[in-house]
Amino acid sequence: MDIISRLPTDIIEAILCFLPIDEAVRTSILAREWRYRWTKIPKLQFMSGPWDFDRSLSKTVRKIERCKFLYAISQVLLIHEGPIHEFTISLLTSGISDEIHNIIHHLSSKFSVKKLTLNLTLYTPPSSLFSLRQLTYLYLSGCELDDQPSFIEFGSLTSLFLVDVSIRENGLVHLLSHCPRLKVLELNYELDYESIENGGELTIIDLFECLPSIENLSISFDHLECFVDNGFPRVLPSVLVHLKYLWIKDIFHIHEKRSPIIALLLRSSPNLEKLWLNFLEDEDPKERSDAIKLADYSDIWLEHLNEFQIIYRYFKRSDFEFVKLILSKSHVLKKLKIYFDIEGDITEDDAREISVILLISPHASPAVEIIVEVVENFNPSFSENLIP
Repeated sequence: MDIISRLPTDIIEAILCFLPIDEAVRTSILAREWRYRWTKIPKLQFMSGPWDFDRSLSKTVRKIERCKFLYAISQVLLIHEGPIHEFTISLLTSGISDEIHNIIHHLSSKFSVKKLTLNLTLYTPPSSLFSLRQLTYLYLSGCELDDQPSFIEFGSLTSLFLVDVSIRENGLVHLLSHCPRLKVLELNYELDYESIENGGELTIIDLFECLPSIENLSISFDHLECFVDNGFPRVLPSVLVHLKYLWIKDIFHIHEKRSPIIALLLRSSPNLEKLWLNFLEDEDPKERSDAIKLADYSDIWLEHLNEFQIIYRYFKRSDFEFVKLILSKSHVLKKLKIYFDIEGDITEDDAREISVILLISPHASPAVEIIVEVVENFNPSFSENLIP
């Protein structure tokens, strides 16, 4: 018997989990005792092949390949003998929703899946998705969710990622209110502008009341603005005492109307350790005169903030004042990192000048390291930078 075959079963299963599923299946030909080992691995990942994106192939050919791919998944699930703790499927789903419905129903009826990733396109999950009550991790991409999915709750769910998901604000609040233990949340869903124009009664208080235990949060500024049409308080009634990492994306420009929203979140997050901001090109190419109101931040002290990162596509003078303001409010700040997109309006010389200005600006932390760079294709991942 070879050395690997003498390893404990759980070690062998862990090794097989690092292999693509097709390679794990191929280990069945190694020896008799390996024939069914792959049927017990607790982590299954199914990623579509190049045919899924090859536009040179006809739609019919691609659909046939997708059906073959899903048939193989169904066969694996039928043969699988052990528990499945993690399940991932990544696929363009045009015209094959029923087959994926069957796979999710099979998972919900036979296995206690704890981590589920659905990276799909224009796909509406079946109700059986919400019966996976053992889930601790759920990643949905390219899915369309009902406003009021019928389920009791995701009582064990601690991490939820909604990426390019279609859902209305009332549906989002309904979903979050049924995830009482949520600690990690990424919101990157499609806005329903019709429902926004018609108005709604939900406020930013309703949104954050659903997140009493949140520790890591990524949210687009557009989504925050959807919840403030009916006004917002100076501080949230339920302070976000557990929030350590806040990433606000897709900010066009901090001006007097948007500044109070950011101030509200900072004021309501007394234990914040990491703050990331993403700025896009301003919707108004001309420099705006309505700069931030420093008075909005007069009672804010970021006592625990140790990392502040900003990604700019285009730079605004009032945003620069905001950076200096954060520097003056953060006593234990260790790193200030500013990245300018190479396709924007900041050159390497501009970056060095900004770095010098920040170095001589008043800052509360004597040990802060200031990094200013012009970069290309800088797309950090929220899930890879979480605070445990």
